[in-house]
Amino acid sequence: MKNTKVLENELFTSIICSDGIDFRGVKIGDSIDVLPTIEGLDFETRGGALPNYKYFIELGTIEELTLVYLYDAETKLIQQLELTLKTYPKFYWEEAGGTDEMEFFTKIKSNAIDTYLSEFTHCENLVIAHFENQLGNPESTSNHAVFKHDHQAFKSFNWMLEGKRLTLMSYLDDTKYPQGAITRELKLILR
Repeated sequence: MKNTKVLENELFTSIICSDGIDFRGVKIGDSIDVLPTIEGLDFETRGGALPNYKYFIELGTIEELTLVYLYDAETKLIQQLELTLKTYPKFYWEEAGGTDEMEFFTKIKSNAIDTYLSEFTHCENLVIAHFENQLGNPESTSNHAVFKHDHQAFKSFNWMLEGKRLTLMSYLDDTKYPQGAITRELKLILR
């Protein structure tokens, strides 16, 4: 396993590549032409009212970073940025010696799984502290229509600046289980 400080720094640095309300060096209102220079050419596209470029980046030990840049089809200017950092609690639990599936689900339901996600949780706290330092105290909420169970630990932080809204959400997503994996996610949306 990687050194904890190295992983925390890698996750944090991958999310925050600039100061202020913008992140990864991309701003609302930038032309989509800046994306290949900043993020590269390996992306998926989607059409519609707000078409987008979507990038997938593997980080850390098993973390995934998904970047979505939504833009106006006519002007080709970026209107919204979305970033999702995702990790897989079961991997870290198994790496720590966990083998009993029932024990894993008990840890999920009792909010004890974050013990195995200290690097991810620390990175999340660094991101929140970064934006608090840049933008002041956020307005926060702890309820959501989908992630409403205690074990999902939903938190939301919102900041407003210069007509932009930055939302940071954190939650445990077990809504796809058993067909899909249980994930711990940190999502940033700037619009």
